Amino acid sequence: MSDEMVALLKSGRINNRLLCELATHKDFIKFLADIEIYVDGIATMQIQNSTPLSIPSGMKSLNGIAPAKMTPI
Repeated sequence: MSDEMVALLKSGRINNRLLCELATHKDFIKFLADIEIYVDGIATMQIQNSTPLSIPSGMKSLNGIAPAKMTPI
């Protein structure tokens, strides 16, 4: 366990009993997997929404090479 986790548990900012109940629940691993899928889906949507459809040909990247045109996914 990391020092940060130990400090969090000692701080009283979270309900340790509830955390233990969650961690020892028979479906906790499935719960973590579901959260990961949900968060990854949100991150993917935000990346897709913020990605431009194309980059103007006159625009140069930081290393001086023009980036390839981007197409929507």
